[in-house]
Amino acid sequence: MKKYIIAFSLLLTVSAFSQSEPKLSLFSYNPLQYNPAYAGVFNGLSVNGLYSSQWVGFEGAPTTLFLSAHSNVFKREVGAGINVTSDKIGPVQDNQFVGNFAYHVYLNDEVNLTFGLKAGIDNFIIDYNLLSIENPEELGLIRGSISQYSPIIGAGMYVSNEKGYFGLSVPNLLETNFYNEFKNSVAKAKPNYFLSAGYKFELGDEVFVTPNILTRVTSGAPISNLFALNLDFENKILGSINMQPGASLGGFFGYRFENNIAVGYAYDNSLNRFSTNNNGCHTFYMSFRIEDLFENHYGYGTF
Repeated sequence: MKKYIIAFSLLLTVSAFSQSEPKLSLFSYNPLQYNPAYAGVFNGLSVNGLYSSQWVGFEGAPTTLFLSAHSNVFKREVGAGINVTSDKIGPVQDNQFVGNFAYHVYLNDEVNLTFGLKAGIDNFIIDYNLLSIENPEELGLIRGSISQYSPIIGAGMYVSNEKGYFGLSVPNLLETNFYNEFKNSVAKAKPNYFLSAGYKFELGDEVFVTPNILTRVTSGAPISNLFALNLDFENKILGSINMQPGASLGGFFGYRFENNIAVGYAYDNSLNRFSTNNNGCHTFYMSFRIEDLFENHYGYGTF
């Protein structure tokens, strides 16, 4: 019975009230998802993929796929990239395809100030056929599925050097209402405002730790914070401790091959009262990069 109550609560949260940008404990390994100004900060081409599965074994459990690629192009002042996201929970699915553009201003030999814009399309889907309903007549005329497209326009800024970074961004500035065939509102997407920051400390020869924070502010919702303490050992072994206070705690381990390909796995466990009803969150990570496509600059990035 607990599982049905939880599922119903999740469905109400997603469908009846508002949508939010999907959050990921490994946010520092996919910064372009939240800030278009990150495009081209890494000196070369960077391609990242993450797949997150929560509440394994629970029917209709959330799954999220993140794909991103970005590079500085033609000259070091210009960066470009793309994001593809598919976020699904039960009968609700949100798909996004977004392009990113960034312009880099080099304040001096160490500090890079970047302004970014993103634009794309969002496809929001609710498939009522995926619901198991004991008394279908209670839903009245609601049937089939809803699929609605809406534009995405976002912006961000990013300040970085070889040691640290600070960013402000709004992945989607537009507020969008989603309706069913009878013009009843079933969901609302509100702007999410993100603040991100991190600083890299050197513990020894080629051993670095980087504390990171991602703060999200959304109208009508509590402020949420994600914290991560990343480890980079000799540019080969990667690690991270991730935490969202009151919600989840987890860890990540990864390995980089030949300085170009990295793979990793993260596990996060719930800290709230629902921890006994799920099997945590599993995230698989892969990255491919090619450095020094153009002249060197001083942007700082994880990958």
